[in-house]
Amino acid sequence: MPEIKEAIDQAIEALPACERSEWEEIHQKEVKDPLELLSSWTETHRRAIRTAIATWILDRTDPKDALRQVLGWSPKMGVAMACVIARDALGRSSYGSAVAHLPTVEAAEGWVHGLTSVEFCKVMGEVSYFSDQLGTSPWEQDVAMAVAYLVGDRLPDGRLNLNFADYVTSNASAIIQLLDFSASKPKAEAEICLLMGNSLLTGQLAEWMA
Repeated sequence: MPEIKEAIDQAIEALPACERSEWEEIHQKEVKDPLELLSSWTETHRRAIRTAIATWILDRTDPKDALRQVLGWSPKMGVAMACVIARDALGRSSYGSAVAHLPTVEAAEGWVHGLTSVEFCKVMGEVSYFSDQLGTSPWEQDVAMAVAYLVGDRLPDGRLNLNFADYVTSNASAIIQLLDFSASKPKAEAEICLLMGNSLLTGQLAEWMA
């Protein structure tokens, strides 16, 4: 199976010559994250990238590897996808107080859109981490904490700590298994991959990148 960068390159190569030329011109500018140039992409570019990444993810059954690869291509898209996973996990919870962790997820979502800082995300991660009094299970607490720490608790060189991405997917998987006794770990992980892919086709990320 191709790696995510290869799948994206293939999607761009398949575009009409004029769209490829415009893509190459846009990406002459060096940026840390391809999505910094999102406002310059044409509608065709956006659709091609969304479809390529979604199709690539939907062919997979390991959400940890899929999320890590998305983060490696675009930290913003990867964090946004981690937020989708965390929101879904909290929404499934049988603990009514799990909604108390939504502001932590919203902090990470805000960073994706330039509305919150790295420091604020770290603070919100700590809020969820030290929130035993909320009465939620450890998985709800940890999935929210992990998505905020993915932004806020970075490696010494400033890169995202992908271990927190792993915590997001593993805790989401645990929640699915906890609430659905027929869901084995492979089934839960496949469900998370389905969620990730569909978020780019018809869900929250599709609206963002439309």
